[in-house]
Amino acid sequence: MSFTLPEKLVPIALKMKRQSRTRTDAKQTTRPSGSGVRERARAGVAPPIPKRIVVPVDFSEFSERALKYAVQMAKEFKAELLLVHVVEAFPIDYMLGIKSAEQANQWQVQQSEKRLREVCGKLTSEDSVAVSSSVKFGKPFQEIVHFASEHQIDLIIIATHGYTGLKHIQLGSTAEMVVRHATCPVLVLPNRNHQSDV
Repeated sequence: MSFTLPEKLVPIALKMKRQSRTRTDAKQTTRPSGSGVRERARAGVAPPIPKRIVVPVDFSEFSERALKYAVQMAKEFKAELLLVHVVEAFPIDYMLGIKSAEQANQWQVQQSEKRLREVCGKLTSEDSVAVSSSVKFGKPFQEIVHFASEHQIDLIIIATHGYTGLKHIQLGSTAEMVVRHATCPVLVLPNRNHQSDV
């Protein structure tokens, strides 16, 4: 059984069909082709050779591995290394009072500065690399990103602890947040030996 439009509706249907085809053609002509995108990418400026490299250091084996990698890169490009350690606020124990928490924070900063000076001294004497250090206080990823922006850093080299599953949800990933918020390139060294912790 066939269905035929009434004669009065035929012109309206044809008009709607032509309008739809016109809109479709317009979309197709404005959509960029894949080759065009690739051509624009090829025309981009090559990344500069890093001359100032930041390495976040938390004195773990993971950051030590990132530091070794950064030293080799600094030698290759004759770059300056800037080590940064972030001290997170000591939780306030209201039984002991705010003053005790502040003293604990100050002690952490002093100890971190001492350990970083030792690391810098070793790098200067053994690897002949230009290196400086800084200790910050606050949330790690925020301080790292701010430090890199403030000192016009060309590259951040950071190691991930490799947490997955529940630990990742609880502790988060400093490396992941640095990648999201940094304004300069970030090189993340994964922990390939770490097994998933569900």
